[in-house]
Amino acid sequence: MFWQKTLFERLELDSLVKKRIVLDKYGLSKDERFKDYVEKQGLACYFTDNIDEIVENFGNYSVFFVYNLRESQLPYHIKSKTKVILLDSRLCFCKIDNAVEKGLGKDKLKKILTYTLSEGKFLYINESNAGEILQKAEEIYFKNRVDTLKKELENIFKMDSIEKQHIFKAAELYSNLIWCFFKLKTPPPKKFLTDADEMIRRFILSEGYKDSFLGLCNTINRIVHEIKKKKLDKIALICFDGMGIIEWNVLKEYFNKHDVKVMREGFIFTLIPTATFNCRSSLFSGKIEECYRGIDENKEFIGAFSDVYKTYILKPGKIIGEFFDDKSAVKIVYNIFDDNSHAYVFSNYEESKNIFLENLARQIDVSNVADEIIYLLKQGFKIFISSDHGCVVSKGNGIRVDKYLIEEKCGRGVLAKDSILIDKYKDMATILDLPFVSNLKAIVAKDREAFYTKDKLEITHGGISIEEIIVPLIEVNI
Repeated sequence: MFWQKTLFERLELDSLVKKRIVLDKYGLSKDERFKDYVEKQGLACYFTDNIDEIVENFGNYSVFFVYNLRESQLPYHIKSKTKVILLDSRLCFCKIDNAVEKGLGKDKLKKILTYTLSEGKFLYINESNAGEILQKAEEIYFKNRVDTLKKELENIFKMDSIEKQHIFKAAELYSNLIWCFFKLKTPPPKKFLTDADEMIRRFILSEGYKDSFLGLCNTINRIVHEIKKKKLDKIALICFDGMGIIEWNVLKEYFNKHDVKVMREGFIFTLIPTATFNCRSSLFSGKIEECYRGIDENKEFIGAFSDVYKTYILKPGKIIGEFFDDKSAVKIVYNIFDDNSHAYVFSNYEESKNIFLENLARQIDVSNVADEIIYLLKQGFKIFISSDHGCVVSKGNGIRVDKYLIEEKCGRGVLAKDSILIDKYKDMATILDLPFVSNLKAIVAKDREAFYTKDKLEITHGGISIEEIIVPLIEVNI
């Protein structure tokens, strides 16, 4: 039996006589799968952590799922007209030791509770069995997620016409799917990698990518402008160099451990080729064409914000203890993702990012990134996190174009204005026009190849795969 149906019945929502207020201790009802199930049952439900919203909408809904509130906080005239139910571990067929509950955190607790609801038998969870139960719960959770995500992705891949909104939805699904395979310690099927990349290639060649830069958002050059529009007192624009849509999951999990809350999570297009020198300059300057000529990103950041803010160029490790003006704009670059990707050496028979992601998670776990971000948040900063480009596992194609590479570490992208060079590589690579740059073209390696020694595996960037050209845009708080 699906856990959603069991929870629905345990909350007595299948025999609704009186309005319900469900005090959800762990946020289990926030799961989209549960929301979808409830909606299909035809119930009018409202999800909130605000008492005023309950009062305001009381006449319009049958069931209120409420977070971070106690029964004693509910107004008497509301309680008298409802049945209040506490959604805790006992309702989900288990009792958890207090020490174990505190140590697990909400995400892991939710996986355990969906597992016990699925099993339908009472479990007592203590220090001796918590690890084993969590392992079973996570395995079932991620296997179920894989099945769901694969179906949703396949539906997008089959579309005849791909629009920007489909690309970003596919990026979200793809990111979650690859993360599930990582959690299951299984390499992702190559078919999903190639299908995702083909979708991106079709979008770029059909002018969809270029048209995106004509819009007002969703591209890397728009971030500076969108931040300034908000007219905030203190802003921090943070770049995690080389953090793609897969690597973002590592940082998100790390944030969760340190109670840094992700308030907004979205995706944007970065520039082609996906190299640091042009993409990061665009992120901090808000420009495009100038970034292909080579500009000083620090000076550009100062120029973009100094009309309103006092600007600060801060280095990791030297943030805590810094004092700021009332109107401050901060630029920070963390290189932990990019450094690890370029330093990674593949072992025999290994062709996925799984071990790389494990190593990355260990390294970021011992970093002080969370401490520095929390310090800025406590100083009143609104924090925006993004990346210049992602990275991908690439196999050398044996084509040597070293002297033309934009930068040594960017193994999949070349800038060219020489027609002879373009003609030379047109059958071995993809030749692309650049939005708003008339005198240059990009030569990018085909599929997931790189301009390296034949069959050599590396994690690199420069190309147009889904893992390189789409990057996250995040807002966090505490």
